[in-house]
This record gives sequence, C-alpha cells and structure tokens, in this order.
Amino acid sequence: MKSIWKAGLLLLLMTLLAGCGSSERKIYTESTQGASETESTQMSAASASAQDEAGEKLVVGVRKNLYRMSYYYEDSDQFYGFEDDLALELAQRLGYEGVEYVGLDIEDRDRVLDEGSVDCIIAAYSRTEERESKYHLTAPYYEDYGRILIQKSTLFTSWRDLKGKKVGYCKGTDAMDAFAKKLVEDGYIDDVKDVKTYCKVYELKSYDRLMHDIEVGTIDAACLDGCIALGFMDEDMMYLTKEYYSRESYCIASPQNSSLSDAIDQALTEMLEDGTVDALAYKWDLDDGLTESKSGEE
Repeated sequence: MKSIWKAGLLLLLMTLLAGCGSSERKIYTESTQGASETESTQMSAASASAQDEAGEKLVVGVRKNLYRMSYYYEDSDQFYGFEDDLALELAQRLGYEGVEYVGLDIEDRDRVLDEGSVDCIIAAYSRTEERESKYHLTAPYYEDYGRILIQKSTLFTSWRDLKGKKVGYCKGTDAMDAFAKKLVEDGYIDDVKDVKTYCKVYELKSYDRLMHDIEVGTIDAACLDGCIALGFMDEDMMYLTKEYYSRESYCIASPQNSSLSDAIDQALTEMLEDGTVDALAYKWDLDDGLTESKSGEE
C-alpha cells in the first residue's frame, strides 16, 4: 500500500477503539466507543441478529503474552495489541457495547472453544484441517510465516548450521513439527522424527522463556511465527535466513454451530474489504503479514 493512504489509515485508527477495564480471574473488560447512529443503522442483517441475541459484551479469548499481537499489562489492567483492537472493532460492528477479554495461554484456546465459555477467540490461531473439523473458522485476517530466530553472534547462515545445535520451540505449538517437515522436503532428514537427531530439540513452556534462553545462550535458535518473533527481537537478533519453514493463516474461531458465526464472518469480510484490518496491522507494525501483501512468495 502506498505511504500516503497508509498514513491516512493510521490517523483514522487513532480515533478508534479506546476504553477502560477491570480484572478478575484473568478476565478483562474494555468498551468500544464512537459508533455513530449512521453506522448502527447500516448494520447487516446478520449483525443485527447477533445484536438481538447479544449481551452487553462480546466475550473474546485473546493471548496475554504476545507483544504487538495481544499483551496484558498488569500496571494498566489493559490488553494492547493488533488482535485486541481487532476484537474491539468486531464487537462494535456486531452491535455490542464492548469486549470482555479472556486472557489465554496457548493450551487454553481449544479448551475455551470446547467449553463454549467464549463467543470466539482471536488468538494467533492458525487454520488446520483438525481445527476446521472441530470449530468454525473465518477467512484469514493475517498470514504469517514460521521462521528461525538466532543471535547474530552465532554467525549461522543456513539451516545446515543447525545440525547438532540446540533448537527451541514453544510448548503447545506445531513449530517443531512444521520445521521437521521442511527439513524432510529439503533433504536434510529422511523422516520428521529424525529432527531430534539432526538437532537437539528443546520444548519451552512460554515465548518469554524461549526468548530468555536464546538471549543467554541456553539454546542456539528458536522456531516461531514471524509476527511473534517481531515482538521480542532486539538489535542482537535476526532471522537465520529469509526462507520460511511454514505458512500460517490466522483466523477467528468460534464454537461449532454458534449462532454468531455467520455474523462474525460477515463483519470480518467487511473489515478486510474496507481496509480496517490493514490499518490495524500498520498501527502495530505488523503489515508484513497482511493477507493482500502475502499473496505471493517471498
């Protein structure tokens, strides 16, 4: 997108999605503001139906520890990030007064969908065949890539340099499985299970721990999605190569047969078409993963 209208979108976004909140048992509330009477009367039939059935808040599961994407700050008792803003905009378009955020760890995402304790999750949730069979997934709002993060001081230049090295990934993700599949495709190993002999695999309990271990040298490299890496990278870190080992499509997920699914689909489609999603991604410096800009290969 051209810089002129990109700047315009950023200015527009500065006036959207403000609020205040309170917390209890990792559940946080933030209200949307600024919906005009005209905007309300232009709601689609699906959104109007959702509003009729809705309570005051849209209950959305979000990540609580991903910088830029969704992060909970205890000092201000607020969630800040791309996906938090996306949730606020979605709630407004569905006619809700605001959002009740439910802070999630990786392993919580499927559980809250199975329980039906949230209306939806917007939580760096990638489309997979298994998830499609269990939940309702929207069209992707963000395309991301699996990358290898290293310290510049390692002087690694290719995946071949990882042979025999300590490579970490975050528990609850498929990052190591995806990396193993790519190593098979490129002829480095014969079977995905051989990844544990190609390199020393470390499973870490969180991204904070993953980044800590790479900083202090406990591990030599980390497998993770690019947008997550961006939130942690500093001047001493870099991607091993420009090549990626997987492509991830982030979707909004709702429980199967949810009465809100059609309305969520429609609202997100409108947000993709009118540039709202693009503007939010630019706001958080995550525009590398816009679905439009990732239509081709790197």
